[in-house]
Amino acid sequence: MHTYQRGSAPIKLVAGVAALALVGGSAWFLLQPRTPEAQLNALAEDFVVMATAMAGINENYVDNYFGPSSLDSRSRGSFPELREMVSQADLLAQDLAALQVPQLSARKTTLQDKVARLQELLSIVSAPSKPSFAEELERLYGITMDSETMDQQANLDALQELLPGRGTLAFRVAAFRNRFVIPADKRKAVFEAALAECKRRTLEHWNLGADESLTVEWTRDVPAAWHRYLGQGQSLLQVNDLSIAFLDNAVDIACHEGYPGHHAQYVLMDQQSDLGVEDTVTLLRSTEAIVLEGAANYGVHLAFTPEEKLAFERDVLAPIAGISLPDESQYLAFGKLMDQFVYGIPAIVEEYYDGVISFNEGTFRLEKEAMVASSSALLEYIDEFGTYSIGYTYAEEQIRSAVSGGEAWALLKGIVIAPAAAAPSLFE
Repeated sequence: MHTYQRGSAPIKLVAGVAALALVGGSAWFLLQPRTPEAQLNALAEDFVVMATAMAGINENYVDNYFGPSSLDSRSRGSFPELREMVSQADLLAQDLAALQVPQLSARKTTLQDKVARLQELLSIVSAPSKPSFAEELERLYGITMDSETMDQQANLDALQELLPGRGTLAFRVAAFRNRFVIPADKRKAVFEAALAECKRRTLEHWNLGADESLTVEWTRDVPAAWHRYLGQGQSLLQVNDLSIAFLDNAVDIACHEGYPGHHAQYVLMDQQSDLGVEDTVTLLRSTEAIVLEGAANYGVHLAFTPEEKLAFERDVLAPIAGISLPDESQYLAFGKLMDQFVYGIPAIVEEYYDGVISFNEGTFRLEKEAMVASSSALLEYIDEFGTYSIGYTYAEEQIRSAVSGGEAWALLKGIVIAPAAAAPSLFE
């Protein structure tokens, strides 16, 4: 087994070896992990050290970590060179392959997959050029998907009929949505009401414990909303009030980031008695993160049917915001149609990522064909995080299919408490 630098080990380890030399070489052997489980745990800790070191490439690559602080590379003040990280990941993969733990084969297999995906990510970020859209999806997430351009003409025709008038369709969509802008001084109250209702509906199905808590911090330092799990049932959710400018955003963000989304997901994960240390870190560009994004998106629709969401927005949120819904049938139909346009996004994004179309053409097509209001921001997100955004659509659909016809809340819980283990069957 190779020796890695864990925690604050480098100086202490050298001093320890020198001291042990004075009392006999056999003492060093006695301190090594002796049981297969202890050896696997040691390799899992090495993975955590390497995974948290990805913050040295991009601080947002470490999406969440709630394990021992001694394993968090971010607390050390410096990060290893990229080539060193590649070498260490390769050695870790070799050690895992050589380790015989038949009684822990499932955990070993999942850890090996995590390490393999980490190796792929390191290979991609260190390469002189990026892979194609399809290749990256396969290498990082094990996803093979058909992203051919969808014919959205029927949806476009329906939207034209729903919103008659002058100007382009995109202009009319924007004008319609602007009727439901939440005044800036009401956004906090609207969001808090939405979050409370998302929590109430989630707690009817999931036991999150008495001590769980989600703290909301309002800040312009994040582009939209950003969740951080702090451990022991506690989360911090940073929200930019500009991201909940429209009435229909409040429930979507509250459910996705809070309940039954990311906060609830990590609380449930943290409750598991057999949680391995490798499961306490989630890299943004990983299979488990993409599963959790899809699950958070699906959770919005699980917590609220379209009709229930309309009723809650009409009866609770709209009065808080001082907004009226003059034509409820039109508002409901508009929401259902807009949900369909998201399936046209991947094909356009793939063409942009592969260099077939320019940034300007990509933003134009996203606005015209997929009704994306913040198309520039989406492409900038793609530039930074690659194909990760597919988790919001593709992974959601795979999860929807996996839980259909059963006890959806129970099945969804099974997925979110072990997202890495669930990924292979979801994406096969």
